[in-house]
Amino acid sequence: KQAVLKAAQPLVDAGVAFVGGHPMAGSHKSGVQASRRDLVENAFYFLVPTGPVDHRASLKDLLSGTGAKWLTVTAEEHDYLVAQISHLPHVIATALVNQTATAFAGQPLGERVAAGGFKSVTRIVASDPTMWAAIMATNRDLISQQLASYLRELQRFKDLIDKQDQAGLFETFSKARVRRNRLNQQSKDLFYDLFINIPDQVGAIAGVMNRLAAANVNVIHLQVLELRDEINGVLQLTFSTPADQRRAAGVLNDYEIIERGDQE
Repeated sequence: KQAVLKAAQPLVDAGVAFVGGHPMAGSHKSGVQASRRDLVENAFYFLVPTGPVDHRASLKDLLSGTGAKWLTVTAEEHDYLVAQISHLPHVIATALVNQTATAFAGQPLGERVAAGGFKSVTRIVASDPTMWAAIMATNRDLISQQLASYLRELQRFKDLIDKQDQAGLFETFSKARVRRNRLNQQSKDLFYDLFINIPDQVGAIAGVMNRLAAANVNVIHLQVLELRDEINGVLQLTFSTPADQRRAAGVLNDYEIIERGDQE
């Protein structure tokens, strides 16, 4: 964003109303044919104030129909955040795909059976390479720094494996698991979660969603967190308003509602 704002400065100096922005949503698909009307609904949208006049309110009004959640940051903050949570993951996923292609060069069966976790981790690699090559250039220093830090973490992981340090490996996996589970636990002013026990059987999730749809309750995200035992799982439902969360709890009052701490 620093590079974008620098390029836009002549426009600002000429009196053009320019606002730096970045919706934190999108798709690995490219082109207008991949657009959706709900693409940025309930997604964070970074705004970076520019110039002597603050035009953020005008842009928010213009894009009010998108349902985005606005966050104001500096260009420096933006670049640091996205280098870690967007740019670095893209580098990692790209390297994994290329390394896997090399590893399976003589084993075509490998790519045929690659599914599940591998496809989830590497989905973003299908994005436009022209755009990503440009991103690497414009946010070069921060991406390089964070990539170096990631390489040190990989080396530490390799050392634990080489030493057969089971205690160290367990601690590393455990810490990562806890931190990953916390990613969806957004602050209460942004998203509102409901956790319910559901049976591990065909149609269980569809039954929940059909009831919410019939009550006109909008769910913005759902996730099956875990199997609590052999016959039950935990379904996380996320809502954009506390009113929707309360209505959902009423509609699903015959299900066991799990407190946040109980499902971690």
